[in-house]
Amino acid sequence: MSTFKSVHVSLAKKADAASGLPLLEMVRNLESRLFEVAREKDQLARHARSLEAAIHSKCAAIDGLLAQRDLLSNELGQLKGAVRDCMQEVFEDGDIDRDAADRMLEKLDLRPLGHTYRTEVTFGVTLEGLRREDGEPIHRSDLRELLEAHVRGKGVEFDSMEFDIQVDDHDLNVVSF
Repeated sequence: MSTFKSVHVSLAKKADAASGLPLLEMVRNLESRLFEVAREKDQLARHARSLEAAIHSKCAAIDGLLAQRDLLSNELGQLKGAVRDCMQEVFEDGDIDRDAADRMLEKLDLRPLGHTYRTEVTFGVTLEGLRREDGEPIHRSDLRELLEAHVRGKGVEFDSMEFDIQVDDHDLNVVSF
């Protein structure tokens, strides 16, 4: 026996006003309806608190799931990196060819193996007419300082510089480095 109507609450029944009931009985009916309305209000408040608690619980659960998703995403990224590094090692050891490794990596949604090139470059340099300012002969250590080279470029790694210096009677010839 709900006393709510669309937006507002009606405490009086239409029959009360038209029935010609004595005022005392109409007051008793109104008091009774007030208690009904108060009881319904309390029920709605409890239901609202229950819904609020359920919403809070669901939000906390969603936050937990989002945190787990982020953690799993990070772990997946680390695992994919480890798989790629392992595949690179297996390839470098000669246990698998590049195409097979790249196909496996592609299936795991990973970029293919990088290409590493190693080359040895030999320069022949002849230095003539070199003299020190003090007139002393030029030594190997002097040439090392003279020939210090820096290789620069995107992705270029320069492992080391090795000199093979041959000293002739009259001049110094640097054969390769």
